[in-house]
Amino acid sequence: MEGKRDFSLQREAIEIARQRVDDLEIDEDTIEQTGTFYLLPNSRRFELHLSGGGVLRGILSNEVAEQMINAKGTPRPGIIGSVSTVRLRQRKITARGREPRFSYRLIEFAAANPTP
Repeated sequence: MEGKRDFSLQREAIEIARQRVDDLEIDEDTIEQTGTFYLLPNSRRFELHLSGGGVLRGILSNEVAEQMINAKGTPRPGIIGSVSTVRLRQRKITARGREPRFSYRLIEFAAANPTP
């Protein structure tokens, strides 16, 4: 029971869920990448278009969001479309028999160089 809500869980469903959690492997690393940086300030999300191809998408840490987004909710000048080096917290989630999934959190934004 939770508050006024009542949940009924079958033992078999709990065992299956436990097995799925046990089969997960989660690794976290800090990585540094360079690319063209794009920002969605309202949702606090970013895209980093890598120079070698590919795109990394993720969320901003609270500290980085405070540095990049002004009080009006708009990005500070010179950030969007800049070629930047960033530090990311990369989380790799591997489930048995499946391809790994990656998620990213921006933890540091180095100096930006506007694109020509």
